[in-house]
Amino acid sequence: MMADNYQYRVFIKSNSILSDEKKKKIENYLQVRRRSGGGECGPLTAVADDTYCVAFKDPKAQQEVLERREHTVELSDGPLVFIVSPTDFTRRIVILGKTGSGKSSLANTLFGKDVCKPNHSAVSGTQKCEAVKGTVNGKSIKLIDTPGFFDTVRSDSEMKNEILKCFIESIPGPHVFIIVLRVSKYTQQEKEIIKKMTDYFSEEALKFTTVLFTHGDQLPEGTTIEEFVCKSKDLDELVKTCGGRCNVIDNRYWKTTQDGYRNNQFQVKELLNTVDRVIEENSGQPYTKEMLQDLNTDIEKEQERIKAESPHLAQNEIEEKAKAVVQLNWAQKCLKATTDVLLKSFLSGGSYYY
Repeated sequence: MMADNYQYRVFIKSNSILSDEKKKKIENYLQVRRRSGGGECGPLTAVADDTYCVAFKDPKAQQEVLERREHTVELSDGPLVFIVSPTDFTRRIVILGKTGSGKSSLANTLFGKDVCKPNHSAVSGTQKCEAVKGTVNGKSIKLIDTPGFFDTVRSDSEMKNEILKCFIESIPGPHVFIIVLRVSKYTQQEKEIIKKMTDYFSEEALKFTTVLFTHGDQLPEGTTIEEFVCKSKDLDELVKTCGGRCNVIDNRYWKTTQDGYRNNQFQVKELLNTVDRVIEENSGQPYTKEMLQDLNTDIEKEQERIKAESPHLAQNEIEEKAKAVVQLNWAQKCLKATTDVLLKSFLSGGSYYY
């Protein structure tokens, strides 16, 4: 996390992954006022696959760097040109919930098209971790849809691979976790699953978490989701642990309704406002742990290796190959770890070396 006295952020777009050496060169450049217009700043940190963030101590330095917009840093292998902006970054969102809660349909509702294939079986649901990128209401989103990590009957080895894929897709860390529940009677089974989920979350992770209810058509007419939540002690406590944040959508019936509240366009906008509020409350920084930092480092190194060996490959091909290699390597590293250990390493920062 950046120090509190570095509050004035700018975002840097790059057409490739930046090595530690290049990041340091950019930091040095931004600290020299006569060259960049900047001044004292914190470290350059990755917030998306091609986007980095740096924060200045002085708001005037931030403004002058933004006004120049395009910057050039001279490197040994030639000039590096980059663009800065005040907000341009991709929001990484990890969706968690039990099988059948509507996680895959949520992705389709957000993007307004079929990007994930929902499986309405009560047993299977999402089979693999899926990452979908797109723009919603002018905001760049990367949605990471996960299998039912907390209620699955699949084998331990299968689930470990999917958990690792979720970690890799969310590096250098998710900006928001969304716990997905249905608007329905809060059964004992659901209580047990939600308790299991929240037992894994550290207090820090909950600061990055919000609750989303699907099947909004089951919400009594004239009732808001907040009013619905307040009627259940267990639901109320869950939402309170997530900073009092909750939203509602309906993946089927609210597509065409005209009423403001019971309309997906309205509710998607509300959900994105909640996502941005979580990001703002966490100073724009993603949730990250030792495991995510180590994975990010390994992927950056693997990308550099692949790029050196196969310079003709497109950047997206390099990224996908690097992810596959690192996932395979880490599957071996975490061979003795259980799914519980991996999830707790992700959500509470426990050790994953077993």
